Amino acid sequence: MNYLRLLFPVALGLSCHVEAGWFPDSPLQKTYLALAEHQPNLAWQDLQIALGEQQLDPRYWHAAKQAMLTQTRCGKASRAEPVHVASGVSVSFIRRSGVASQGYQIKLTADSVPFSLPVELVAPSGELLLAGQLAPSADYQEIETSEMLTPPPFGLYQLKLGTNRYPLVVSVDDSQPWLSVNVQTHTLSLSLPETVAGCAAPAANWLWLDEQYDMVKLSTVITSTQTSLPGTGQTPLTARHLSAVATQFEYQHGVKVEYVQRIAIPLPQKP
Repeated sequence: MNYLRLLFPVALGLSCHVEAGWFPDSPLQKTYLALAEHQPNLAWQDLQIALGEQQLDPRYWHAAKQAMLTQTRCGKASRAEPVHVASGVSVSFIRRSGVASQGYQIKLTADSVPFSLPVELVAPSGELLLAGQLAPSADYQEIETSEMLTPPPFGLYQLKLGTNRYPLVVSVDDSQPWLSVNVQTHTLSLSLPETVAGCAAPAANWLWLDEQYDMVKLSTVITSTQTSLPGTGQTPLTARHLSAVATQFEYQHGVKVEYVQRIAIPLPQKP
């Protein structure tokens, strides 16, 4: 399999017809061949089949998934699935850290739901991670899991919206934290993952929140890889919580799949 990882980028760059013999026999052979032939929709299908049959280490298919996103404008140009009955559907995989708590969470959000809509999200293991009901409303609404102590696994998830099902291939480069705070120097360090060609660049922002965790100030973009923590002069009087949030997202079957790392930061003491 290590040999396959080295061979895939070479074959992907070839402009001529690529034979199956380029890739050793493996569960991912059809996926790599379809990508090398610039058939990303077929590659998505083959990858979903492979991941549905067995758990595979994402190190062996993460690069292939990124190539699929590149070939489909970050997933926006992939083959159409059943039309969503709700708009703005997003599934976020959130990693939280801070002095008080650390953990993980999954959140589903939607806009303009025309009628009551049951939703489910099933993990690669078959475990039901998220279940709920979206109410008829033109407003934003969300359903989220409770805090999770272990990270959601990478692999093939099944999202159910009403009677429609959408397979989601979930993986992201989180080998190291995207955000870290040095309390002694009062600085934030930023180490965002690489931008996938065709996708928006990962971004980071400061968020100020009140007691109910509603925003009290427009988020501020963090542009430097190392920056000072906001001081009292930058903090609204009504703010009770401060966070730095980094995000990276893609699209699959019209669903926005978002990866989030969030770090809670103690607010500066007011004089």
